[in-house]
Amino acid sequence: MIVHARETFRVLLAVGVVFLSSTTFVFAQAKTPSAAMSREEILTAAQKEGRLTFASAHEETAVPHLVAAFKKKYPFIREVSFRSVTGIPAAQRELFELAAGESNVDAFTPHSLFWSEYFKQDLFAAYNIRELAKRRQLEIPGEMIDDSDLVVWTSTNSSIIVYNRDLVPADKDTGGLEPFAVYAKARNPNAALLWMEFLTSSEAQQIVDRFDPGKAFFMFEGTVANKLMKGNEASICTSRCRAREEKLMEKIAVEAWGFPKVGASGAK
Repeated sequence: MIVHARETFRVLLAVGVVFLSSTTFVFAQAKTPSAAMSREEILTAAQKEGRLTFASAHEETAVPHLVAAFKKKYPFIREVSFRSVTGIPAAQRELFELAAGESNVDAFTPHSLFWSEYFKQDLFAAYNIRELAKRRQLEIPGEMIDDSDLVVWTSTNSSIIVYNRDLVPADKDTGGLEPFAVYAKARNPNAALLWMEFLTSSEAQQIVDRFDPGKAFFMFEGTVANKLMKGNEASICTSRCRAREEKLMEKIAVEAWGFPKVGASGAK
């Protein structure tokens, strides 16, 4: 999300997904429940699974508090393990593992640079999250569900870009949001569904905002991202927008700040 705060500031809020992949998580297609599956059946199946493994892009300081609150709400999920996946190299390794079926995660956070690859290799589970939410099988706000109905937006990445709008016109083709999805080969898909639902709750978002300021989803009142957005003109920045982020930064550096272009004569 891009927030225009006055004439010379742009606050870039790229909303992340848990789906749960937390920010995006993917669930196993072979185990995808029908839309007729009741919430009670999801809870019963999750109780039988009794465990959850996920990869997270959240700061490690926040995740243990999220896990503790989740286990308090669903004590029958006895074992919860996680690992942090941050940075492009780590995300690429995770992509290879997911594609090869060598990952043990039930949910993960897809990286925006490899977004098309997750679809090409069918790494997102076929759960229709919007339908599950409509039927109240899962309590997930509609605003947090991606148009694909496979991904849920659960977090916000914030950065500030300072530029001269007289030199660099506002970019109106910003795309959409950064996704969060469920793994197609999850061993505990129902536990992952409950984790996804929990991450989209007000309780979880307040925990994220407390221990990882600026990463809570912007629609939740009182969070850092929500305060940044209020009273400003905002536009959505999806994975398509994020893919052009490097070129945008280069344009700002060269045209607004006057730095020499890489490769230009005399540039170092």
